[in-house]
Amino acid sequence: MTSRRMVLAGAAVAPLLGILGQWRQARADQAAQYRIIDGWGEIRLTPQTMTALRGMGATVYAIKPATLVGDPDVATIRMPLESGGAVNHDFTEGLAAIAGGVGLRTAAAEGQLTKVSGSLRGAKGRGSLALNGETIDVGPWHVDIRKDAVITVDQGPPGRPSAATIKAPLRATPEAVDLLTRHFGVPVFIPNTNVARVSARFRFLSAG
Repeated sequence: MTSRRMVLAGAAVAPLLGILGQWRQARADQAAQYRIIDGWGEIRLTPQTMTALRGMGATVYAIKPATLVGDPDVATIRMPLESGGAVNHDFTEGLAAIAGGVGLRTAAAEGQLTKVSGSLRGAKGRGSLALNGETIDVGPWHVDIRKDAVITVDQGPPGRPSAATIKAPLRATPEAVDLLTRHFGVPVFIPNTNVARVSARFRFLSAG
């Protein structure tokens, strides 16, 4: 049975997992064409989200080696990518994991998301994470990387790394809004509104 905790965790990190995406069960002859050298994933909360969180007395914090960056009034959490990630030529398949995590604390409750990894093949995303130390598998969910994300590539010279930036909105689903309201006791978000911008920046090199 899928628990409320599992659904909440999935709703919270699905967009990040979707853009850091390879299918874990892929055969060797279906391996991604490019390996990720280094990079980071980032979640930037919108001003409306920050206002809502401040209204409920909530504090957002980064779990090392993740860090808070940018404007202190708009929480932005940047998490380095773990080694071993990979992508294909058009970023519709991939595998990545991030180090550190994100925490949310109120007077009544606290949650920490760490050990986040994600995979993407075609339009299906899957992932795993630890919520307060408990490992949870999430997905599959639908991800249309070409529709939902903006991708820019800085092509490197032959034999040298290229760099890619991927950005996508994080929207509050009705299910996530309902679960957050029950979890914290007050309404947090409005369904179908953007609560954050999710992005990733990484260098990659041909795996051949």
